[in-house]
Amino acid sequence: MRSKLLNITIGNLGCIGNEGLTVSLDNILCLVGDNNSGKSTILRAYELAVGTQNYSYERDYCKRSKGDNTYIEISVHIPEGTANIAEKWKEKQGEYLIVKSRWEWDQTGSKSRKTYDPELEDYSEDGNAAGLDNVFNSRLPVPFRIGALESPQGELKNLLKLIVDPIAESLRSNLEDKESELSKALETFTAHARKPVEENKEIIEKINQRITNSHNKIFPNISIDLNIGMTDLKVDPLEALIKGSKLSIKEFDDNVDWDQQGTGSQRALFWSLLQVRSRLQAVKNFKS
Repeated sequence: MRSKLLNITIGNLGCIGNEGLTVSLDNILCLVGDNNSGKSTILRAYELAVGTQNYSYERDYCKRSKGDNTYIEISVHIPEGTANIAEKWKEKQGEYLIVKSRWEWDQTGSKSRKTYDPELEDYSEDGNAAGLDNVFNSRLPVPFRIGALESPQGELKNLLKLIVDPIAESLRSNLEDKESELSKALETFTAHARKPVEENKEIIEKINQRITNSHNKIFPNISIDLNIGMTDLKVDPLEALIKGSKLSIKEFDDNVDWDQQGTGSQRALFWSLLQVRSRLQAVKNFKS
């Protein structure tokens, strides 16, 4: 059996107060409930725990709570023999070996995390299980939210981001490596871009002097210094890939734009891409 997300417990977040709320995560397709009943809060809780969103006390803390910290607990089945996770952290419940983590946020927004120790029957004060943090996170599905009011163009951008993000990550790594060919090429390009500034240095100095002379007629004791320069040129691989990419759809013999597709077709394509992307990301996380 592979790793499996089992449940999430939430307290003092959004409309969920000290009473807390536990949701079993077993083949859930959708959350159904009245307006303002906590559906979005459950989704946000998972995003906060995984780290794709940042906690804000003013926005997130339940106004009905009585001073207790916001907390989120997630239980995951981790198969026996999983690297970097000691068996002592797993609690056997039926067919599952459960590892449970708890995140808390105080009034300053500071985030802490603990791991449940079955021997103590409580969360360990020593913090996380050794080596568990990265491995545990790699076993959690990465959330990808599309807002209900998103425009077709906005959804298309998110779809493209979903596809090209691994390529962008590879390009970012190359740019950060000062010895890579890509990084050296960008450095050379920046050096060439700065040449016109150097070539016009005398003209810039003359302009600066004229500005100073003109200004000194009114304020003689003030010196003006005009510095013209160019910062390092930055490249955003993700934005460049999104702008340079296009999703083409062919229906029978006709090419159809994304926003000309019906909602059902758009959603089906979105879930197909999300499923493939999630599997690729899981394989990558496991290897790393």
